[in-house]
Amino acid sequence: MSDIRSQILMFTQQLTHLNCSKKELIEKVKQLPHLSQFALITHNKDIKPDNSPIASHIHLVLTFNQRVRITQVAKELDQREQYFESMTKRGKNVETSFNNAMAYLIHRTTQAKEHGKHQYDPSEVIANFNYKQLIDGLKQSTFYSPKQVLADFNSGNISKLEALNRIKNSNSPRIPQYVSSLNKIEEINNKTNQANWIKKHEKTHTPITIIWIYGSAGVGKTEFAKHIATKYSSNNKYDFTGSTKDLFQNNWYSQLIDY
Repeated sequence: MSDIRSQILMFTQQLTHLNCSKKELIEKVKQLPHLSQFALITHNKDIKPDNSPIASHIHLVLTFNQRVRITQVAKELDQREQYFESMTKRGKNVETSFNNAMAYLIHRTTQAKEHGKHQYDPSEVIANFNYKQLIDGLKQSTFYSPKQVLADFNSGNISKLEALNRIKNSNSPRIPQYVSSLNKIEEINNKTNQANWIKKHEKTHTPITIIWIYGSAGVGKTEFAKHIATKYSSNNKYDFTGSTKDLFQNNWYSQLIDY
C-alpha cells in the first residue's frame, strides 16, 4: 500500500478503536501538508440487514492539492494505513470521485440509497468549507441529470410532463435523444401495464366494461373518451393507446367485442 497515491482519501474507523478524540483528529488534519478540504461525520444510526446496529464509526474525507501517499497521511494522523481508502478509482475523474465521497458521508449516493442506508443530515458533517452548499449543488445537478430523470419517470416517481420539463432545463445537447428515450420508456411501460392488466382479468375472471363511442371524424370522440377515463379511473390514471394499438388485439377478449 505504500506506493498508493491519491488526491482524495477516505478514513474510516470505529469510535471505540479511535486513538484520539474527534477534535484532536481534526486538529491533526488541519496540519496535513497540501490539504485542500476535509469533511467528517459520525455514523451512529446504521443497521445491518438483520436490523442489528452497526458499531458507531467515523468517515473522514480528505482532499489534497496534489496526489499524496496514504502511508504518509496515516503517519501524520497517527492512524493505521489500512483504514484509509483511495477514492480516485480508475475510470473516474477527480471531480466525480470528490462528489461521490462527499455525498457518501450522508448516504446520498445512488448505491447507498438502494441499500436502504440511513440518510444523515448535512448539518451532522464537520468540514472546513460549506458542506451543505456543496450537497445542495449536487442535488440540483442530479435532479436535472437526464439519466436521473429517465430513471424517475420509469419508476413512476414523476409524470411525463415533469420529466420533459426537467430534461428541457438540463440544457443537455442530447435533449432530442433523451426525449426519444422517454417516449420509448412510456411505450414499454404501457405495453407491460396493459399485458399485466389483461392477465389479471383472465386469472380472476373479472368482468370488463366496454364503452363504444361512435361518430364521424372530428366530433370529439377521443376527448370524450379521455373525459370518461379521467372521471372513472382510479387515482386519475389510465392508458391511452389509439386505434392502431388495440389493447385486446390477438386476445380472447376480442371475440367478445368483435361484431
